[in-house]
Amino acid sequence: MLSLGEFAQTRLPDDVREPLVGDLVTAYRCDPDPGIHSAIDWLLRQRWGLADKLRQIDRMLAGQPASERGWYVNKEKQTLTILRGPVEFWMGTATVEPGQPLRDDVRHRRHIGRSFAIATKEVTVEQFLRFRRDHNYTKKYSPVPDGPIIGVTWFEAARYCRWLSEQEGIPEGQMCFPPVAEIKDGMKLPPDYLSRTGYRLPTEAEWEYACRAGAVTSRFYGATEELLDRYAWYYGNFKDRVWPVGRLKPNDYGLFDVYGNIIEWCQEQALPYPPGEEARVREDKEDLLKVTDLQDRVLRGGAFHNLGSNLRSAARNKYQPSLRTLNVGLRVARTYP
Repeated sequence: MLSLGEFAQTRLPDDVREPLVGDLVTAYRCDPDPGIHSAIDWLLRQRWGLADKLRQIDRMLAGQPASERGWYVNKEKQTLTILRGPVEFWMGTATVEPGQPLRDDVRHRRHIGRSFAIATKEVTVEQFLRFRRDHNYTKKYSPVPDGPIIGVTWFEAARYCRWLSEQEGIPEGQMCFPPVAEIKDGMKLPPDYLSRTGYRLPTEAEWEYACRAGAVTSRFYGATEELLDRYAWYYGNFKDRVWPVGRLKPNDYGLFDVYGNIIEWCQEQALPYPPGEEARVREDKEDLLKVTDLQDRVLRGGAFHNLGSNLRSAARNKYQPSLRTLNVGLRVARTYP
């Protein structure tokens, strides 16, 4: 399907294309694999101009349980990939790669002891403004409703997750964040927030596991920068702005835009990896220290103005949680029951 998207649809006779469209629309609604679901999304929505058909299906599926599918659509019509746990993987970088001046991503084993769901696309302008209509961001850089929201602090990202949990009807005892008014400098998180099913930001390990989609190379499709413009908006193709989510190809877990476009907040503080402990398995667990501007928090994925050499699955960034900058947004996640 991803290859078919490279094929000019004008070269497909109508008697070939129309039955194929019908089969793909059915698969978009029913196929359990999130990678196939997103590949069809890209092909029909971005390449064949059939976004209206897919929006109808999204509205029909919104709020329904996943059942046997490895993905679901929430009430806000955001699609989330479900990754069943527990899982264990190599996190970080085995050797020095281009664009890596400091060894802040030492390779080590990481264990995620739960199932989790993560959004296939970044939160858009339209979605975020339903939560906060007066959000102050530079529209020049994200000018359309389906572009990613930008200029989001960590606290604002957490407030959005709390609001989204409320819209989904998640019980108070399953909330990962306190009420919106209490999400601020000096706050503390529930000690068991990774056992709760409310929406939150992905942990750094969850983000990298979902980004890699099983790959051990520097990028989920391999290593070469020559193919990067098929998957990422970055310095080589960005034209001084971010672009609508999902316009480029997804990875095998169905995630779009994990490299470039905007850099995404993660849940926890930016702490160093353990040096020289490649063989030791480290547990992905709650960060229970206070959220304060004295301690940076992790971001992942790189941004639209970054060089391609900086866009790698293991690349790490860190900012103060109150920092507002035009290249930062979010992707939501949750522990999946």
